[in-house]
Amino acid sequence: MLPLPALFHITLPISWYISLPLGTWMIYLSDHIVDVTRKKQEYPSPRHQFIKRYLSPIIVIIVCISVVIVWQVLHPFSILLFSVGCILASIVALHLLIVRINPTRHTVLNNKELAIAIIYGAGIYAAPVLILYQQKISILVPVCCALLLAANAFINLLMASIIELKWDEEMDNTSLVRVMGVNQSVKLFHGLLLLCGMGIGWLLLKVPEEYIPMLVTYLAMTLGHLFIYQKRELLLTHLAYRKLSEALFWLPVIGFFL
Repeated sequence: MLPLPALFHITLPISWYISLPLGTWMIYLSDHIVDVTRKKQEYPSPRHQFIKRYLSPIIVIIVCISVVIVWQVLHPFSILLFSVGCILASIVALHLLIVRINPTRHTVLNNKELAIAIIYGAGIYAAPVLILYQQKISILVPVCCALLLAANAFINLLMASIIELKWDEEMDNTSLVRVMGVNQSVKLFHGLLLLCGMGIGWLLLKVPEEYIPMLVTYLAMTLGHLFIYQKRELLLTHLAYRKLSEALFWLPVIGFFL
């Protein structure tokens, strides 16, 4: 999110820089709390074990985060934060409901990866797009960038679900891979990589020069996911594949400011 104000020539309030990371943290914690409270079994995933071990303090943290975010919205009242918050709250509520119900049958609703990807894309781009729209500036390129970011988030989560299928089966977690099967999921993964690469290549030929650094970093993210998947066996130790794939999402900041 950090490069976007300079890229789109807009100004975001300080409260946004506080609320967005706090909201992200709260969503992440809430998602894992829903997982660990569905059943009493022990979880093989280290992060779920951590959440379950410190469940009460983590709930207190979530309450504190909520209070800070509400304060940022109300003092002074920010229509921008309120609007974006309503959008994200609706998507997050739907996502947590799906995770809580945890369907394993073939249904488009059983798609936590897509829900989280939409949260990522909307969380980063909703405020800039709303501001540009209010200023009557074209939002076509920003919306395309938002879709590319959401696509990369979906690729990231799909890759993790493929690698962690055994854990999801043991924990009976919702997973698109469990619905589609590994073979179809791998085909979808590679197909999305190809589509993202082609889409970015097409945009690089069409957009103004100022957008090129951002698009190049999105292309690097796409190729990075392919590399991580190919080296997944070597990266299983200490969940290195997750750490590397999450680090890819810092590339837009690094690429823009370099």
